[in-house]
Amino acid sequence: MQAFVSIFGHTSLTSQTEGGDNPARGKKTDAGKLWLDGALLDADREYRRNAKKQKGEAGFIPMSWKLVRRTQKGEETVKSGVCDFALCKDGGIYCTNGRHIFHIKDGASRKIADTEKCLCLATESTAEAPSEIFSL
Repeated sequence: MQAFVSIFGHTSLTSQTEGGDNPARGKKTDAGKLWLDGALLDADREYRRNAKKQKGEAGFIPMSWKLVRRTQKGEETVKSGVCDFALCKDGGIYCTNGRHIFHIKDGASRKIADTEKCLCLATESTAEAPSEIFSL
């Protein structure tokens, strides 16, 4: 594309235009921001905010994003600051806050891995459907 524009337009894609700087040249991307589920997250700001509350387990997903378990008795929050989860064969749950992966079983949460950016989890499907319904 650059070669085509240079040959036939006698200019580059990011050269100055008559009215001033080309917007494509001046636009800087912010690596600290990302789109997730239709929301623009300032990952750096969220991480700093969460680090004040969670020593060693902070992620960049807002704490208002919750993994919720719905049973016949009602709803309960399993973990806050979660962007994705997957059910385990052992009856537990894997979930991520963007920077860490956790295993939750019987109400206990255990960090099993550190990551730079983990936004999606997948595991083998369970043999039986769980009696509870989980949602984010």
